[in-house]
Amino acid sequence: MTRLVENMFRSRASRLFGLANGQIRPHILTKNAGWFNRASDFLGSGDLSLLDLEQIKFEIEPGEVFVVMTEHHTFGIDSSSVGEYEHDVVDLAKNAVFAVITSQIYARREYSQIRDLIVLSTEEFYSLLTARRSLVNSRDAINQ
Repeated sequence: MTRLVENMFRSRASRLFGLANGQIRPHILTKNAGWFNRASDFLGSGDLSLLDLEQIKFEIEPGEVFVVMTEHHTFGIDSSSVGEYEHDVVDLAKNAVFAVITSQIYARREYSQIRDLIVLSTEEFYSLLTARRSLVNSRDAINQ
């Protein structure tokens, strides 16, 4: 049973992974980042630190993927239009800066200086999100 369901952090009832919607952290990797599941459902948003990603890595259930996009890519240039944060899997793969699964944190190249993170390309992010291992299929979907 998946725990990462749409808008779960927006209700303020969920504190999964120790996260809270709108959280502010002193040592951040991403400010006001958007959080998504592998189906591209919006979960919530807020600052994330390396400690947050480590916590997610140890608590996330097998088969789940916690995806992070920057504020800019989550909300668009005009963040006053807060409401629907709809992104598809291809958009997540193109714009994800982090993805967390059981025992592993993946990052976009810009964040590769952070210790123990595996750098993924857009095609590899897509494969992770769709659970496809063939990069040929990933490239075809992303280039459409």
